[in-house]
Amino acid sequence: MCNGNELETLQKKSFLFGQLALTGSWILFVLALAAAAWLPASVLSSSTVLTGYALAMTIIWAFYIITVLGCCFMQKFPGRKILQYTGLLLLTASGGCLLFHGAVFFPLLIIAVTLALQTRYCCKCVFLNIFAALGEFLGIANSVLLYLLLKALLIGEWDFAGLPLRCSILLSAGGIISIVAVIARGKLLSGGKWDLRHELGRKSVIVMWSLLVLSVIAALITEPLQHKKLLNVKAEAEKTFQYELSAAGMEKFYLDGKTADPEFYRQLEAVNRQIFQKMRSPELRKLFRKKQPLTAEQKQLLTDTQKQLSGEYAALDKLLSVPDIPKYPVKFQDGSLSQLPLTHIRILRSASFNVLQMLRNQSGEHALKHSQNFFKLLNSMDNFTLASVAAQRKLVERWSMTVKKLYKDKKITAVQFQQLQALAKAESGAINVTEELKKYIYIEAVFAYDLYRRHSLTSISATGAFFQHDRTTALNSLLDFYRNDCRNYRQPDRGIAQKLAVPFAAIESSLNEIKNLLAEL
Repeated sequence: MCNGNELETLQKKSFLFGQLALTGSWILFVLALAAAAWLPASVLSSSTVLTGYALAMTIIWAFYIITVLGCCFMQKFPGRKILQYTGLLLLTASGGCLLFHGAVFFPLLIIAVTLALQTRYCCKCVFLNIFAALGEFLGIANSVLLYLLLKALLIGEWDFAGLPLRCSILLSAGGIISIVAVIARGKLLSGGKWDLRHELGRKSVIVMWSLLVLSVIAALITEPLQHKKLLNVKAEAEKTFQYELSAAGMEKFYLDGKTADPEFYRQLEAVNRQIFQKMRSPELRKLFRKKQPLTAEQKQLLTDTQKQLSGEYAALDKLLSVPDIPKYPVKFQDGSLSQLPLTHIRILRSASFNVLQMLRNQSGEHALKHSQNFFKLLNSMDNFTLASVAAQRKLVERWSMTVKKLYKDKKITAVQFQQLQALAKAESGAINVTEELKKYIYIEAVFAYDLYRRHSLTSISATGAFFQHDRTTALNSLLDFYRNDCRNYRQPDRGIAQKLAVPFAAIESSLNEIKNLLAEL
């Protein structure tokens, strides 16, 4: 039979575990960030930090939940031994192992069990139990949120399901409510038999809260220092690139002294659409689905369609007769630069395919003109992303295959083929891989800085030091790569900077493939 002293001891331990869960989650979070920031990846991997934090949080919250339920059972059934409820406690402990995967079930469990066992059928007790249970759930939710933030910082993945990264209000509000809730739970458990203020004054509780306050103060002091360091690196980067790391700088870099012409792209897109609609007629779609050789009737249908496109082809030729294709009016806006709607890449790519189609069907004396227009379009594709470079490589490959097939089928003469070879070699010689990579470095620096600024975590004090340090590391690594003529790029060991680092090796490979394809024609 459990006596009053045993119950009171368990109640005090439960209250202590509640304090440990609330303060421990934050303190361990700061320690995890410190370990990840200062220990190299060869010593401590990101997965080790995440696993350790998740396990520690699971243990301290499971201890709290188990002791709360144990106290409730002992109060409800004072004449029975606590060991008779070992099965229930083991079941609760098993649930604790699923803490970070099913935290939504814990308020239901706590509310249901505590209301059933501890309410004493008074409105005040019912209200306090509901408030305490919801506050305990918010405390668990805060621990889960800290885990997700840690995951975002270490491996660049966040599972917020639409929740903004600026979640300091949620953490603060949830933390305050959970603190009050744990105190309310302690008041309910004590039943007025032991002094709650005395428990709050225990040395162990004071040490825990002191460590928490010190960690917050240290982060608040570190944050402006790290922010100043980041701004110094940003200023150095802007001096090196000669462009600002902002929407204004990006727009100046993109235009490069030229002007945007929305009307040109409106007309070009209209011509592309007209050609597409005629080439996607039901008859031709049925024809292209067949894998066997075309019959004479089908070839005639294709020839007739090409003749019907003569007006669109003439309009496309006229549009491409300009010396230089103007710039597209891209809308650069701080806070969303990494999500630029690069509509002009799609328009220019469609026009390039149409020019290749013209090259196949109007070869001979027009082959050189169509090829010049093709490269005019190709060189107008501003390489903002790896995908745009890959699209260029695919287009060059198709152009090379088309020219070789035209020569093999004797649709162009040897002299015309030599002219196309000379054009290809000239375009190949104009590609400076190092200079192109330097453009990507600036674009990556702008995208990264804009993304970090948009999803700033610095309002959450404890994350500020590491996150700012991570951004500084990313910018420094880009600057070193730029200054060393794009050799020996050093990616950050871990974190968002590593996750979002542009794959320079893949870009360099694609650029070299384009260069080699043209040189080998």
